[in-house]
Amino acid sequence: MKKIVAILLCGLMVFSTACKKSTRKTTSPAEENEETTKPGSGNDGVITGKLNLDPYDEDAGRWAIVLPVNPGNIQVQNACFDYYFDGEQVVKPFSGAQVEATVSYKAEKDSELVFYILPFSKNLRWNVKEALASQALKAEATEDGELVFKVDLPDNVTGADYAFLLVEDGEAVCYYKTTIMNSRDDNTLDDTVVAKKPVIYLYPEEETEVYVTLDLAGSLICSYPKYLIPGEDDTDVEGWHVMAYPDGMLTNLEDGRNYDYLFWEGNLDMEDVDFGNAACIAGKDTAAFLEEYLSAAGLNDSEIDDFISYWLPQMEGNAYNLITFTCPEYEEAAKLNIFPKPDSELRIFMVFTALDEPVDSAMNMPKPFVREGFTVVEWGGCEI
Repeated sequence: MKKIVAILLCGLMVFSTACKKSTRKTTSPAEENEETTKPGSGNDGVITGKLNLDPYDEDAGRWAIVLPVNPGNIQVQNACFDYYFDGEQVVKPFSGAQVEATVSYKAEKDSELVFYILPFSKNLRWNVKEALASQALKAEATEDGELVFKVDLPDNVTGADYAFLLVEDGEAVCYYKTTIMNSRDDNTLDDTVVAKKPVIYLYPEEETEVYVTLDLAGSLICSYPKYLIPGEDDTDVEGWHVMAYPDGMLTNLEDGRNYDYLFWEGNLDMEDVDFGNAACIAGKDTAAFLEEYLSAAGLNDSEIDDFISYWLPQMEGNAYNLITFTCPEYEEAAKLNIFPKPDSELRIFMVFTALDEPVDSAMNMPKPFVREGFTVVEWGGCEI
């Protein structure tokens, strides 16, 4: 992954969460979740909360969300806090390192935010006096922007699971569970990427019962509908078991709900990504480039809309994006098994990195994909 790390120009890690309420719960979040306790209000600095995790919610699974009755005035956005770039390589947080966390926010009123690193607690009860590190910042009302928290981890941190907790005006807004290593060398991630939102469309010629499984060189982070695992779930079925229709509609036979596609994310151990066949595109031109490339590759308008609406917010604001589409490396790391076997299959995996300045590049346009018989289409990507 040295080639990947060499082109990483920024070591800033995003710590954030989508805090949308699930619409599928039989009980409302307000009924299920406890109001958090403000430090200094007779509870000796203890902050508590309850999980609002619904396995059928697209935003659930990857992030653990603390959602009190009043979810606060900060709208926390974007992605996760799993790994960061320490100037040399991509690593998990480690003892003695400085951790930088960026919160993208929109405040409805002036708010006091505190970023804590605390021992992980399954019962979602933290005493701020036990924090390994913390930093407080002010969020000004009606201002959009970013707040950057910088904290130094003690040198004697024991390798274990910790909670990265964001508190607004004494109430927990959200947290992310991560593992802090004893040292940087304990668990470097040179060959690991996070495959974001691979989605799988199934187009049989007639109504067909379909089984889909993944064989990952890595680990599954989340899925929707839920990817079943025997031994962990009360089932003998692995993966997804659906009824697929010619128009692409899927009925998940485990819950009876209809879906447009199968969604998953995971950590993948991939070989070095070659940017020899890549395009350097100005951020403002990203949508036009993706429309041209994906159309040439064989995605239909609906699939292109899904792809661009997911990735454009993460790319359009960059000065430049170096973009490549890697298939053999991805297919080796994320093998897709489908029964009955499809007649034609298209898998597209985009890899990009943000650049401040343009670089020389050359990309060959893809060969057109021909849809024949039972057709399967998948797209996904990652940022490095």
